[in-house]
Amino acid sequence: MTAASFTHVDRRATDLLTLPRSAVEESWIDVTAAVTEIREELGDAHRDLLARRDPRLHLIAAHNRLGRLREYARRHAGEAAGITYISPDQLPLFDGCAPDGRSA
Repeated sequence: MTAASFTHVDRRATDLLTLPRSAVEESWIDVTAAVTEIREELGDAHRDLLARRDPRLHLIAAHNRLGRLREYARRHAGEAAGITYISPDQLPLFDGCAPDGRSA
């Protein structure tokens, strides 16, 4: 390496994130389990394809699991950045569709 290659330093990741080891291990186990389930769905789709059956149900299930994994990663990244997410069932607000006509 030359000295010129050290002049440009990527400083985007300068924040320090401190998490308890148990939280990191738990997140890793959750991600690993989700990936295993996705691989199983893709394997089932491949087996169906080789047996000349329709693999779409397994492919759709794998796609849905990937979406949940993406949401899980987005939520954890946001919480690490200090963003708190509120699930819709935690809100006491109504959108006007309640039977008694209450609205936010």
